[in-house]
Amino acid sequence: MLCENCKQQDASVHITEINHATSQRTQRHFCPSCAELFQQSDIVQRMLGRLPRIKLRVAAVSAQQTVLNVLSGSHDGETWSFVTDRLRQLQIDPSAGFEFELEEDRAYIDWLSGRKAAL
Repeated sequence: MLCENCKQQDASVHITEINHATSQRTQRHFCPSCAELFQQSDIVQRMLGRLPRIKLRVAAVSAQQTVLNVLSGSHDGETWSFVTDRLRQLQIDPSAGFEFELEEDRAYIDWLSGRKAAL
């Protein structure tokens, strides 16, 4: 099988992507060079295009929890609480009034909320 990216070398690296919202699996097949480029790419940006997005605004921040108002999506009007350190792991520096978007992925949201230990 040839690499799906360069279409020149044998695909020896096989990656399975799972869409947590739909449980759909996508198989990717790369040569070692293209696999390295793929893994260095911004995976979050690739996934954002596949799932609905939710817009959030930081309402309050403590060392442990960040309270957010949901501004769009199927949860519009709700108030959520995320683990502050987990937002910082995503390079989101929560401060009151800050707005950002993320994918509407239940496993991802559960991890941010502290209901799940790992992704």
